Amino acid sequence: MTTQVSLSTVQSVIAQAIDLHPSDVSRIERAAVLIALDAVRQLDDVTFAVRSQTDGETAYTVTPNGCTYVDAARRPNSWCKHQYAARITLAAQQQEEREATRRAEQAARARVTADRVAIAYARSIKWAA
Repeated sequence: MTTQVSLSTVQSVIAQAIDLHPSDVSRIERAAVLIALDAVRQLDDVTFAVRSQTDGETAYTVTPNGCTYVDAARRPNSWCKHQYAARITLAAQQQEEREATRRAEQAARARVTADRVAIAYARSIKWAA
């Protein structure tokens, strides 16, 4: 279910996360490693499975309510690296979807404008003849 996103979008979202949460830089960087290792899988709209960095057989479930990783329970007021990985992945997908929508709207406006110009030109030639 995970949508592919560009590296530049992921980098941008990681930079935004670091700007928003400077005290969690190390967790965000470890989340980036999980993303680079393709350890993040989206299961549904809000649920992710994120593989452990130390045990490839273990995956933690991340939802908006938390993560099944032990570190997440020890620090209830902060996100673990798995939560950051899931949130960064989701934010990158949403950013790319917004950009695709913007480009499609721009293209549609350009077509309408080009059509109007062509019609106006055709009408002007008709009347000039």
